[in-house]
Amino acid sequence: MSKKEVSNAPNANLPAHLQNAQSGAGNENITSDDLELPRLKLLQAMSPECAEGGDMQIVGAKAGMSVNTMSGELLEDIYCINVFFGREFPVFRDRQMGGDGIPITVEKTAEEAKAYITENGLSTDEFNVVETARHLLLVCDEEGNPLYEAIMLMSATRLRLSSQWNSKIVNTHMDRYANLWKLTPKRVTNTKGSWFTYEVELSNYASEAAFNQAHAMYNAVASTTVSEAA
Repeated sequence: MSKKEVSNAPNANLPAHLQNAQSGAGNENITSDDLELPRLKLLQAMSPECAEGGDMQIVGAKAGMSVNTMSGELLEDIYCINVFFGREFPVFRDRQMGGDGIPITVEKTAEEAKAYITENGLSTDEFNVVETARHLLLVCDEEGNPLYEAIMLMSATRLRLSSQWNSKIVNTHMDRYANLWKLTPKRVTNTKGSWFTYEVELSNYASEAAFNQAHAMYNAVASTTVSEAA
């Protein structure tokens, strides 16, 4: 949990006059396009979530853990179904020049990202395009029961991990979302230092409930992708 303790149960201690206010009225026009998915972030030694006393500290967070950026939940291992893959090209301001790690735009291609920099009169010395692999996941418990949808972004050194995971998925010769995967933190060390990545291994087939939910997720995102390309 983060410093601010909150309940993960939204209806815990619900007042009596709100017992019948759980129909979702008022949200009729909200679709998946109007919602932000949580992101699973792999923590490193310098991650602000690990900085003791910092504004973004999450109590108990350590390098090698993953965090749900929306709920603050910490995970050691991740069990998930990989539903959909794509690439995106965010534009970041260099941290040494005041960048906060939040992209100023996210484009579909490198050319569009570079054009954004040029068209807005930005300096290529100050703003960088970062090729990023985007994995849409259905996070599950260890038994394969579906929990929630999430996004995992991979860039820089983890682009290779993304490609390796994609290769493993393709080599199953099944629908992308037909299998449950286990992601375990793994320390990597070379002459430049030490950091964490993931070890990815096939855990099991997707349960019926997880497969059905992942299939619905796939249909939703695939139809959106097709309509945008049209």
